[in-house]
Amino acid sequence: MNGMESILRSVIWRFLRWLPSFILRRIFSSKWLEKNIYIDIRPRHSSVELYLSNNPIVRVYLEVRNNTHFNIEIDRLIAKFIYGIEMATLNHFKRERLKPGEERSIYITGNIDYNQYKSLPFQHEHNSSNVKLEILTECNSRLHNFRIEKTLEGIKPEIVNEYLLKAAKD
Repeated sequence: MNGMESILRSVIWRFLRWLPSFILRRIFSSKWLEKNIYIDIRPRHSSVELYLSNNPIVRVYLEVRNNTHFNIEIDRLIAKFIYGIEMATLNHFKRERLKPGEERSIYITGNIDYNQYKSLPFQHEHNSSNVKLEILTECNSRLHNFRIEKTLEGIKPEIVNEYLLKAAKD
């Protein structure tokens, strides 16, 4: 966005800000709010780590940005980590309040259960290109409560102690 567009948006927003909520709800739909909340892993394609040990886990770093004109509260964030098959469910139940334009890093982890851990060597060998994160986020604002559902693909997870894949295979 260039400087003129930024100034124009600022002036228009100052004019619209005083409008009552019921009018703003018509102008800014829940779909508009949903489209203007950015969620992605940071940095792209990495920041997903698999730790193989006695208690294998998945660790994900997310970047969340509020590109709306309103304060937004992320009530909960649930993610399913798919590595060929569903490997883990990751939860973030801490409420995160974001002001307009604010960006926040959210760190989430999830346990890999025994059956998924045992299938990991096969998935790593045959399905390593089928890695994605399915995200469900519940959000609140003064205008709407809304839900964001998205799938992040093109993930290249780092297997921190990859030598343990062989042990999982046995």
